[in-house]
Amino acid sequence: MLILLTLLGCAHTGPLPSGTWGGDGYTLDVPEDGAPVLRGACGQGVVEGPLVADAQSAVVAELTWTTPSGAEEPGRIDASARGRKLTGHLVVGSFPEMIDDIELKRGREGTLGACEGENIPPG
Repeated sequence: MLILLTLLGCAHTGPLPSGTWGGDGYTLDVPEDGAPVLRGACGQGVVEGPLVADAQSAVVAELTWTTPSGAEEPGRIDASARGRKLTGHLVVGSFPEMIDDIELKRGREGTLGACEGENIPPG
C-alpha cells in the first residue's frame, strides 16, 4: 500500500509533533510516548519507533499493517514533513503491494470511509 503524505510550509526536522494528523482515508495518531498508529478503513499500521524528520524533512519508518481479519503485513512510510502537513508514500506487503496516496494535516481527524475490500486501502 503506497500512502502519499505531504507537509506544506516550512521544512520540519526532528520528531513529528504529537497529536492527530488526518486526511482523506487516514488518521495518524502520534502519541507523546509510544508507537504512532496510522488508521484506515481497511486496517491500521503500528509504526516501529518514533516518526522523525531528517535535515531534508524526510520521514522514513517501518510499520506493521493489520487488516480487519487480523492478517499482518510489513510496511514502510517514506514521507516529507512541511509545516502542518505530511506527504509521502506507504508501501504495505511484498507482492503484490497495496498502494495508496494520502495527505495528512496536523490537528485534523481523517475521514476513513468504508473498506471496500480486505486488502484494498480506501481512496
